[in-house]
Amino acid sequence: MIVYLVKFTVCTGLILLFYRTVLEREKMLVFNRVFLLLGLLLSVAIPFFEFPLYWAKDLSPSSSVFLSPIPAAAATEAVVQTTSRSFIGTWVIYSIYWTGMAIFVFRFAKNLFTLGRSILQSPRIRKDGASLVLLTAPAETCSFLRYIFVCQKAYQQGAIEREVMLHELAHVRQWHTLDILIVEIVQLFFWFHPLVYYYKRAIQLNHEFLADHTVMTSSNRPGFYQRLLLAAATRRQDLNMVSNLNNSFTKKRIVMMNHPTKEKAIGIKSLMGLSLLFILTILFSGKTMAQTEPTEKTPKTDEVEISKKLLEKSMFLIRQPDGTILRKRYRDLTPEEKENIAIPAPPPPAPPAPPAPPTPPAPPAPPAPGNPPSPPTPPAPPAPPAPVYRSYSISVVFPPRIAPPSESQLQQWLSPAAFGVWLDGNRIDNETLKNYKQSDFAYHAISKLAKNATNYGKHVYQVNLETHAYFQKRKENWLKELE
Repeated sequence: MIVYLVKFTVCTGLILLFYRTVLEREKMLVFNRVFLLLGLLLSVAIPFFEFPLYWAKDLSPSSSVFLSPIPAAAATEAVVQTTSRSFIGTWVIYSIYWTGMAIFVFRFAKNLFTLGRSILQSPRIRKDGASLVLLTAPAETCSFLRYIFVCQKAYQQGAIEREVMLHELAHVRQWHTLDILIVEIVQLFFWFHPLVYYYKRAIQLNHEFLADHTVMTSSNRPGFYQRLLLAAATRRQDLNMVSNLNNSFTKKRIVMMNHPTKEKAIGIKSLMGLSLLFILTILFSGKTMAQTEPTEKTPKTDEVEISKKLLEKSMFLIRQPDGTILRKRYRDLTPEEKENIAIPAPPPPAPPAPPAPPTPPAPPAPPAPGNPPSPPTPPAPPAPPAPVYRSYSISVVFPPRIAPPSESQLQQWLSPAAFGVWLDGNRIDNETLKNYKQSDFAYHAISKLAKNATNYGKHVYQVNLETHAYFQKRKENWLKELE
């Protein structure tokens, strides 16, 4: 969760910073709307993206790991104390988070209920593709989805200026409410995050720029409209999910109305904005793992994942002081035990020196005349037991790899004196290889027979061949064992 919040914060912070310093002052309003909305959605979703990359560490096919001695009682006590403190802290944090989220969900639902009740209980009329909701109580003109809320008395008396209706119609036709609803939903989950509130204000301000631009291009009284904005700046609207003429962005809106359009600057800055979103997507996508120079021993990504599964399923053998063996799986090891795993394994101890031949005991000296014999020396206390080192052996086996033979190898294996051939687990005659091509085989392995082998003396090497169907079935069975 912490990593996700860091990625979300960095993404939204960089997008807002770029918008405020580069894009906000340019008259590229439609692009800015897409940039802000797409940037918010990417900031929420980017941490869930994942691009598979190579693992930087070298995983050899077989390795052993060892743990240094850990007193069992101390390890258990440390784990219990850490777990208890962690549980209490987590419980407090989650309680605060869910309480705050519940408050914001209630506020969100209350605003929707208030708007819905006004729509259902008030008379409505159709006008220019929108529904005018006539409110009996005095209220500022505002819009939500396809509805424009107006004071019934002011509308019937013709007291609502044409520019005000054009402004609200622009909000309706361009569906600005959808952007606000998306931000509100994100705010339900990130109610504690200050950047979300700045992001919402930036989107609302761009909506006002878009509506103002529509009014300025449709009305023949631009100066009157600007004076209308100044007069409405002192009024207030209670609902924060509606779009209306009255807001605190008046100065910036008037400046934007008189700002010239620079086509060249708009093209360059648009390209810069898209590049920023692309770079953030690459940098903050999932668990990216850096890789050093690739070598032949570097495993593929799927093999790394399989190795992790094998590690989790491995059985660890722990020798107890009394000589018994304790079996534990990797998931059952304590965090301290896992952290003390060291690779590579320490070198094996030197073999003990051969015991010296026993020395015959000397005969006891006769006591001196007149002196009593001295009392026997008490035996020395037993030495403390040596620390017990827990050693664990893990064998990491990679899945079967395709390894077809070459044509020259097929010719060599025709000699029965040197090679014994097995195909799909069954012994075949060497001459049978003449019926196959090199492309018929998916895998081969050659091993030299040991002296204790069953077929020792009949041939020197044993060749195991597998067809594609047999190889695929063996690999599928091998993968099923990991489930």
